Amino acid sequence: MRKRISALSMPSLPSLVALFALQLSLLGCNEAPEQLQDETITEIKTESLLLSQDDELKLKKLVAEYWKAVRVSASDNRQKLSVLNELVDDFLSNPNEGSLLAVKEQWLASYLSYQALATVAQFHQSMPNVYAEQRNIWLAIDPYPIAVGYIDDFGPYRGVGIVNDLLVEINESSVRSQHAITDPSEAILGYLPLGFLLWGDNISNAERVNDYKINDNQNTQRRRQLLEIVSTALANDIKVLEQWLSDTGQIDVLFYRLPVLAQIELIKRSSAAFAEHRILAVLQDEAQDDWRPNKIWPKVLSVQVKQLNENIELLKSANALPLAISVDAVANTEASPVLKDDVISKNQNAKLIESLERLIEEARN
Repeated sequence: MRKRISALSMPSLPSLVALFALQLSLLGCNEAPEQLQDETITEIKTESLLLSQDDELKLKKLVAEYWKAVRVSASDNRQKLSVLNELVDDFLSNPNEGSLLAVKEQWLASYLSYQALATVAQFHQSMPNVYAEQRNIWLAIDPYPIAVGYIDDFGPYRGVGIVNDLLVEINESSVRSQHAITDPSEAILGYLPLGFLLWGDNISNAERVNDYKINDNQNTQRRRQLLEIVSTALANDIKVLEQWLSDTGQIDVLFYRLPVLAQIELIKRSSAAFAEHRILAVLQDEAQDDWRPNKIWPKVLSVQVKQLNENIELLKSANALPLAISVDAVANTEASPVLKDDVISKNQNAKLIESLERLIEEARN
């Protein structure tokens, strides 16, 4: 009788990464993904032969449903960004508090929808030899943390950032070349830089509208140009991402070249990386040095926890995580202004941190 194994019995991720090194070298030679040789795939697929046919079909169905949801989320995100671009144009045509509020609300709707893609955004962390080439698009879409002084005025510092640096041209080519030029935190592209351009640093809507009013001030003109460029660039990058996730797209092809056990392992490790780098790191930063737009981070946190729990349920169904694993939901955050002790109590904060740490530890075993 053929021996059955669970997803927990599969080889470790480092060994899978090593086996896939050949794929990356072939990609580096500009060979199309569908033309890649299958030696490494065949070697890994021998692990799947230990699964019964019924077990393998069950896992493939789970993964297919997961991947379908990812694609739908990418399409939804692209549509929301298309609307956001239109609202940015409306705001720049007639800066007022109503048009600014509309842009902010759409930014939030779009960023919340993006969280459904945040696990896939960690693929390059979990399997770098396979997904290294996709790293830059994620860095352009959602860099974190960001140094807001690289963008514009903040706190007591006036005349700082690219907005006020007259030596830097404000066009898409120049902005892309300046993005993360010496460090990932030196971000000018993506969701959080766009959010910072909308909210500013702890200022009122009226004050922010005044920063964008049409006048002869050179820095105001540069700020207006930068907002338009960053908004357009983000929408364009999400379009590319949607293509890469579609049938025969870069990310899709590489994902489906993995045997199903490796796909499950990749989702597991990427969920842990998402929990560690995008949720836990912020919760444990008592200084809260990273910038999050006012009245937004708690909502993002709630959606992130929900997304993480959906991943956990998939992994439990695949026997890739213990049934006891869960991440406690965050309560009473919808109307909270910022993530501080007076918003999430120390007990809630500690409980969430504990559950995240357990998930990360279990996912690495």
